[in-house]
Amino acid sequence: MSSVSPHRLRPLLHFSLLLTLNSSPLFISTSWADTANRRAYEVPAGTLSAALTRFAGQAGVNLSVDPALVNGRNSAGLSGDFAVEEGFTRLLQGTGLQLVSVGDQAYTLIPAVQSTSLQLAPTSIVGDVGSTDGQEYAGGQVARKGSQGMLGSRDFMETPFSMTTYTQEAVKN
Repeated sequence: MSSVSPHRLRPLLHFSLLLTLNSSPLFISTSWADTANRRAYEVPAGTLSAALTRFAGQAGVNLSVDPALVNGRNSAGLSGDFAVEEGFTRLLQGTGLQLVSVGDQAYTLIPAVQSTSLQLAPTSIVGDVGSTDGQEYAGGQVARKGSQGMLGSRDFMETPFSMTTYTQEAVKN
């Protein structure tokens, strides 16, 4: 019985250890990266315009807003640790507006979509109910023509495979 000497395995063990240590940064949890983007914010309740302006200033991002969209709307404010988009979402909650990213550290507001359904224009579907029964062979049990799925209704001589189509009378009897 042959045995492998430990000296021959040593380079393989070093190589496997090297691979394990080099690939370990790939398995770092992404939750650590998420917490790096969170900061503490203090935005008091008040008009939506003032709350958004204050939050954008604290976050260090650009926010372009049509004044007509935020006029007359209020925000409950926010207090705590939030990511930028999460903070804007909290401030905009219940206002009917949503945040859209327009670039690096730049955002704008648009009216939120009110419904998740999509209404299509009227559609008409026209079909042809063709007879799948064709000419019958002598005896009336086997037909020359039949439905071939995606190929449609075809004569058996026009199909690229062997088939047999029975008439309705043959199936009933």
